[in-house]
Amino acid sequence: MVKQLELVFVDTAHRNFTVRVDEPRADLTEGEIQAHMQTILAADVFRSPYGALASVSKANIVTRETTTYEFA
Repeated sequence: MVKQLELVFVDTAHRNFTVRVDEPRADLTEGEIQAHMQTILAADVFRSPYGALASVSKANIVTRETTTYEFA
C-alpha cells in the first residue's frame, strides 16, 4: 500500500497546482499540513506553468493498493 500527500494550491491564473509528497508521516495533523502549505506559499519556491502560487486550496492523503495478476 502506497500513501501520498497531495498539497493543492491555486495559482494567479486561478488554476490548481498540486505538489505530491510520497509516504507522508502517519501522524500529520490538519494544522501541520496547513502550516507547511502556508510556509511553501510564503517561500515562493514553486511556480505553475500559469503563474505564481496565490493561495492554498486543500490537501488530500491518497492511499493506493495494487493487486497484480501475472499471466504466463
